[in-house]
Amino acid sequence: MPDQPPTKNEAREQLEADTKVFLRRGGKITEIAQGRTNWKPKAFVMGVAEKREKEQR
Repeated sequence: MPDQPPTKNEAREQLEADTKVFLRRGGKITEIAQGRTNWKPKAFVMGVAEKREKEQR
């Protein structure tokens, strides 16, 4: 039976561990590609909030 791919949580934990080692060894993060963070743009959040308000009316 082939190995199962890692779960999202396992992949996230491994990425965090790799990043910590990279930074401890003197590496620098200079750029994060667009769409690669959990941060949601304020306009998106406001749009969702406004939509919910309209639906409740």
